[in-house]
Amino acid sequence: MLTSAASLFAASPSIPILARRPGFCVVAKPAGLVVHRNDWSRKGDVALLQLLRDQLGTQVNPVHRLDAGTSGCLVFAEDSETTAALQRAFASGRVRKTYIAVARGNAMPTLGEGLVVERPVRDDKGVLRAARTE
Repeated sequence: MLTSAASLFAASPSIPILARRPGFCVVAKPAGLVVHRNDWSRKGDVALLQLLRDQLGTQVNPVHRLDAGTSGCLVFAEDSETTAALQRAFASGRVRKTYIAVARGNAMPTLGEGLVVERPVRDDKGVLRAARTE
C-alpha cells in the first residue's frame, strides 16, 4: 500500500524544483515520500529519487537526507564530483540544515531559554540512539 504522498506523486509525478544550477538542484520534498527505497520503505512505495530522475532525464544523487515523514528542501547532485563536494560542505558545517517544527499545544520555551527535546530515535538499521534537538 502506498503512503498518501506517494500515491499523490504516483498519479502526478511532478517534483517542485526550487533551484537548478549546473551540477545540482534543490527540490521541495513533501512529507510522506521516501527519498530512496531502503529496508524501512514499504513494497510499492514511490521514491523521490526515481521520480526526479525521470523528471529531469538524468542521474541524480541525494546530497543529504530527510526522513520520509519530513518535508523540506533537498539537494540532489548530477555527478559524483558534485555529490562529494556538496557532502563535504554539509559535513564541515559550511552548509547547515535548519528544521522548523509546527507544534500544537504549548511548545513555548521559558523566556530567555530555548526549547530542548531529548528523545531517542532509531537509525537506519533500527538501533535506538540518543538524540537532542535544540
